[in-house]
Amino acid sequence: MLSAGTLPQIGGTRMCSIHARGNCLDPVIAAVTAGRRYRHVVGFENGESSRAIKDALFNNDRRTGWYPLM
Repeated sequence: MLSAGTLPQIGGTRMCSIHARGNCLDPVIAAVTAGRRYRHVVGFENGESSRAIKDALFNNDRRTGWYPLM
């Protein structure tokens, strides 16, 4: 871990994915869709229904999550 410059993290918070994907993708999606409705395709694996359920909580009048691998 020292040579890679990493530290262990507490599991379950998904802070890395929020910073690596969510904070980067949200402004791009907003610019591309310009307030229009869109389908957000997410590649959760077949056994990850709990992640899909959690992601669906972010659906709103514009965003609809779609999980084609499930």
